[in-house]
Amino acid sequence: MRPFASIALLGLVLLLSACNKAEKIQPGEFKIIGLAQKAPDGDIVTIYDEFDNPIMKTKIENESFEFHGVSDTVILRRIGTPTIRTDCMLFLEPGVIHVDLTSGSATGTPFNNEVEILTDSLTAIVNAGGDYEAYIRRAWLPSYRNHKSDAMGAYLFPYVANALSYDKLQEELQTATTNLRESSVIKQILRRKRLKAEADSIAQREIDLMRPK
Repeated sequence: MRPFASIALLGLVLLLSACNKAEKIQPGEFKIIGLAQKAPDGDIVTIYDEFDNPIMKTKIENESFEFHGVSDTVILRRIGTPTIRTDCMLFLEPGVIHVDLTSGSATGTPFNNEVEILTDSLTAIVNAGGDYEAYIRRAWLPSYRNHKSDAMGAYLFPYVANALSYDKLQEELQTATTNLRESSVIKQILRRKRLKAEADSIAQREIDLMRPK
């Protein structure tokens, strides 16, 4: 059996070498390997910027597609096709990114892998009827703090802001980037939290007054 085992091992090594060679890219480059199940050949897959302007396009062939490019910084982008309703958010960063438009997942690079883990865990908690806000404070908040100055921090913070109390959100904003502090979305969340805190305070005072002395 030893000769056959050696042949099998050699075949596996050659297969892995071929895969690594096929996906080998230069520093600073990214490659998107995409899956679009049930999408017709010739359907267009588009990558959009933060203003929903198309920046890259390619065609689907045999339910698959690819993009190649250079990214000197990590940026958040949206990718989608008219045939499949599920758009996918992904971070363009150096490396090989695997995108599944059917499930809306992007994996293979550090930022995308981290967000995929956080999102999958959050989905599981929501489906189980658990306290998803507690999970965000426990898991998403530390991830945000590790990425305060990059694209992932900007992506995570609105979710974190929604899960924090008014006072805790104010504390986080003290060290947030200028863009986050001036974000209209964050300002709306902060205003809503402030109004709720004020309403809760008034309600608590009414309860205290009604208590027998």
